[in-house]
Amino acid sequence: MKHALLIQSVIEILGAMALFMSPNLFFLEEYNNTSANLIKMIAIMALCIGALSVVLWRHFEYKTQYKQAYLVFMGYQAFSSFHLYALFNIGLTNQAGPFITHVLLFVLLFIFYMRDINKKE
Repeated sequence: MKHALLIQSVIEILGAMALFMSPNLFFLEEYNNTSANLIKMIAIMALCIGALSVVLWRHFEYKTQYKQAYLVFMGYQAFSSFHLYALFNIGLTNQAGPFITHVLLFVLLFIFYMRDINKKE
């Protein structure tokens, strides 16, 4: 589980920085200042998720509280996937890359969680 958190944090931080610097990589160029500011807020939130993931990775122990925090990250990836899939289907994003990335991160977290579910330190 610890290694999955590190992978998630690196990908989440890189994605957040790319989204903040250039929102048109992920979204259509037809957005106004309000939309651009909301997109940057989403990028800041993703950066915070990545930072929290790094903190959890550095101090990870196989205890109930850490596993519960890990499940929160899994939920974030799952719900982000659903939302990005909807945005792609209605044409607000110009590519499926963010959706696929969040699905793959969810699958990675799920596999590591199931593998280590009964592990104790």
